[in-house]
Amino acid sequence: MKYFNKVNTLEELRAQYKELLKKYHPDNPNGSTEATQAINAEYTDLFKALKNKHERTAEKADKTSYNDMKYDFEEDEHLRD
Repeated sequence: MKYFNKVNTLEELRAQYKELLKKYHPDNPNGSTEATQAINAEYTDLFKALKNKHERTAEKADKTSYNDMKYDFEEDEHLRD
């Protein structure tokens, strides 16, 4: 991974994604379309991996623990838009 560092949860991924977009967005002096596309590609790969990990963990947990682990995937879709 070129842009994301030590991401272990979807929340960490989302936070790093927001910061990276602020820094590398094409409207910024240090940003570019290529960097933004690379960040989006890395984000997508990491998101899929972490989502699968989250779902596997949730399947193993009991109902109480699962409710504590819920992640708002719909919010993630809005973030990417």
